Amino acid sequence: MAGGVRGHRSWRDLKRKEDISPSSGKRRPLSMRARLKSWKTHFLRIIAAGVVALLCWGAYEALSSGALQDIFSPKAGKIKRFELKTDGVISAAWIFKYLDIPKDAALSDVNIFFLKELLDSVGQIKSVNISRKYPDTLRVTISEHEPIAKIAVRPDSKIEYYLLSGDGKFFKPICISDETVAKLPSIRGIRLVLSDSGPLDYPLANVLDEFLKRSQEKMPVESMKWRTIDLSELSSLTAPLISVISENGAKYVFSAKDFEKQLDRLDYILKYSARKPLIGITRIDLSLSDRAVVELAK
Repeated sequence: MAGGVRGHRSWRDLKRKEDISPSSGKRRPLSMRARLKSWKTHFLRIIAAGVVALLCWGAYEALSSGALQDIFSPKAGKIKRFELKTDGVISAAWIFKYLDIPKDAALSDVNIFFLKELLDSVGQIKSVNISRKYPDTLRVTISEHEPIAKIAVRPDSKIEYYLLSGDGKFFKPICISDETVAKLPSIRGIRLVLSDSGPLDYPLANVLDEFLKRSQEKMPVESMKWRTIDLSELSSLTAPLISVISENGAKYVFSAKDFEKQLDRLDYILKYSARKPLIGITRIDLSLSDRAVVELAK
């Protein structure tokens, strides 16, 4: 060739040259076929990443529940330790007795899913997790409903109590002392509805919970004297009310809103009556927006 031997060019040089438009010097746009191929590649990469993430999540769940340990660990010996972690009062002794696990049971033979189902049926337990800690430890972690009030029932003429939590769950007390139950205010004016799975939830428990919390903050000593709470008018669409009966027999009526304002009024009235004793207060209506109505004993 004239001018000497042409320099060696590879297929990459040819590809780059073909991609450049001779008129503009800019890279030519990809063909539709090339675009589809590129999209397909990206799509397959996204699918692969999703599969890997799903496998990792499944492995984590299996490891948390002890399933992988059952497969890869040697057969464990007898259960020697029982660990309980709770935010409430249920004891490890009660849990172990309730689950009725044989004394000679091997850790790997325990059906933790069945045990979880048993504890999920206990009304006081909000959530539960059971796991194995090899070689010889069974671990139970539970969260419990905290009672805010109680309601009396009469099965076979014997008074028993169901406790009510702030999220509306009724449950029978477990490992809760009689003294603690006695201090809870009794609620009336609502009906306890029982079903096959236990008592139905009380939908307005959050309002009662808010009222009791504000009362304990504003009037901690006085609110401890409130023995009965009447909720018969709380479901009213026009004027929802909460009525409290103190241990001295006085009745205080609250509107189901602006609790702090009403409690401030009540606190002022009770302090005033203590400084200047009146004949005796029988009822204070705090539900009105602009005033409180005080009724005295005749």
